[in-house]
Amino acid sequence: MTTQANRPRGYIYTVLATISFSNVYIFSKAAMNDMSMSQFWFYWFLIAFSLNLSVVLFRGKLSVLRNIPKKSRWVLPTLGAMEIATTTLFFASIKVIENPAVTSFLGNLFPLFVTLMGVMLLKERFTRLETVGIVVVLVGAFITSYSGSAKLADFFIPGTGIVVLNALFASTTTILVKVKVKDFPPELLNFNRTFWLFLFSIGWILVSGDSLNVPGRALLNTGLGAFFGPFLAVLLLYKSFEHIEASRSSIIQALKGLFVMGGVLIYFGQLPQGYQIFGGLLSIAGVIIIAVAKLPEQYRNKKARKNNSGQKNISTVR
Repeated sequence: MTTQANRPRGYIYTVLATISFSNVYIFSKAAMNDMSMSQFWFYWFLIAFSLNLSVVLFRGKLSVLRNIPKKSRWVLPTLGAMEIATTTLFFASIKVIENPAVTSFLGNLFPLFVTLMGVMLLKERFTRLETVGIVVVLVGAFITSYSGSAKLADFFIPGTGIVVLNALFASTTTILVKVKVKDFPPELLNFNRTFWLFLFSIGWILVSGDSLNVPGRALLNTGLGAFFGPFLAVLLLYKSFEHIEASRSSIIQALKGLFVMGGVLIYFGQLPQGYQIFGGLLSIAGVIIIAVAKLPEQYRNKKARKNNSGQKNISTVR
């Protein structure tokens, strides 16, 4: 339950989560520059899985697995398979696109796809303001992904298609969680994600035949990224949802690209092209518009729940 009093705490958690997740783009790029993808995956998800397993055991959430109805048990491996596809595309885009800030800007297609899928699959409605936000995100993504070439074959920068596919898979996973996963603790969902990803990474390293010997700097970057991203950022985000609405949190998360851009400048000494920064700012503005448009709907839902609660109390008194 959110209140005016605890909202500042929710905003603090969201800002910290956004900064933490921004580090994923930076440290994963640095790590993949010094090791193969299979090596990177193995160490990244070994660390992420170990941290999340510790949290689940400490909070006693692992016992929830035994109480999951048989008809719902297919959800966790299905989510795992979708996470493997989504995460593979995510890290592939970071590896292919030269500047991680550009990858982050293009990642703003994700809330756009979630909104569109909600309309198509869940019969949700979106307002005119959300429509404006969708158009702004699309224009921003178009500008950001422009390569500078007039040739159709080279019009978009390499990796643009990977980001689009990643956004599609990620939004599909979000819709599945929204529809089918209602009573699973957040810690269990995060544990399930890292479990299947680590299992996949073991298979990948065995098939590839790559050595587990990697440079110390690469291992350090992997460890920092795995701690900040799959572990700390997710936990902070879940914590923020206890204090503020998801749409309010989304407004702050939309600024992730700016944090990534600052981190890339400090760590790699790079900045995107001027027009890419402009496109990125447009996409951020579009996401904020979409999030702001959802706020009135949340207030209406909250008011309806309050009225229903009041009616129940009145009927009880009678």
